[in-house]
Amino acid sequence: MKSIYTFILFLLLFGYTIQTYGQCTPSLYFRDDDGDGHGIGTNGEIGDVYADYYASGNNGAPVLHTNVYLGCTPPTGWSQENNDLDDTNALITEISPQNFYLDSDGDGFGATSPFVHQSHAPAGYVNNRSDCNDNNPNVNEVQTWYLDADGDGVGGSISQESCDPPPNHVLSTGDECDNDASTLNGHTWYFDSDGDGFAGSATTIIACTAPANYYATADDCDDSNPSIYDGAPDVWYDGIDSDCAGNSDHDQDGDGQNTTAVGGTDCDDTDPTEFFGATEIWYDGVDSNCDGL
Repeated sequence: MKSIYTFILFLLLFGYTIQTYGQCTPSLYFRDDDGDGHGIGTNGEIGDVYADYYASGNNGAPVLHTNVYLGCTPPTGWSQENNDLDDTNALITEISPQNFYLDSDGDGFGATSPFVHQSHAPAGYVNNRSDCNDNNPNVNEVQTWYLDADGDGVGGSISQESCDPPPNHVLSTGDECDNDASTLNGHTWYFDSDGDGFAGSATTIIACTAPANYYATADDCDDSNPSIYDGAPDVWYDGIDSDCAGNSDHDQDGDGQNTTAVGGTDCDDTDPTEFFGATEIWYDGVDSNCDGL
């Protein structure tokens, strides 16, 4: 709107100024008392700042306001800009001033004080005051810290808000087992249904520590019978694989051949050198190959 007023004024003054300034087309300049390059602001009323008009006197020529200069070359301390928000303060220009806060550690976060109120940020100042420790560039805003009880560098679920880290607290979280530095996640535990101290594989749970009657491995091939588990005493040829070793219940001497008592090919299950197809040594009195000769 001010530019329209200026244009209208220029048209009104044109007849007078062309006589006064010859071939020069003069411009309006505004007093810049604080020297910031922006002249004194106006309230948009031509009569208040640009010029006063008189019906008579001065041959009908306009009388310019004392804050306005019309000419080809302005005197020192005048500007073509008339948008200064405070012409008594060179730090306030046409930009609305705001608070800028000192950032001592250069991390982009300012402290609550000191601060300045002006249009542009001075060097070392920012437009926020969120730094809770302006002496450490690695610490700025209040953060959530998580207790790292096992010292593995990853916190658990217990947390607190603070600027600097409390003892044994870290920024990362996600440790489900913060009492065990060897793992972040829970183990798979197997339930011992028959109470023999050996778990089967049917029922499991994931937890950081073993609940009652749960074990880390599933070694029980029959978790409904407390006498059957890995390493249990085995009664030979009873048809029960008590030690969970597969069909070893029928191979007492461990030669890989089941005894003939259960349809196997080992005629002597107490001697690992005697079974069907073994190498026969003649005239030694031993029927090594179980052929009856």
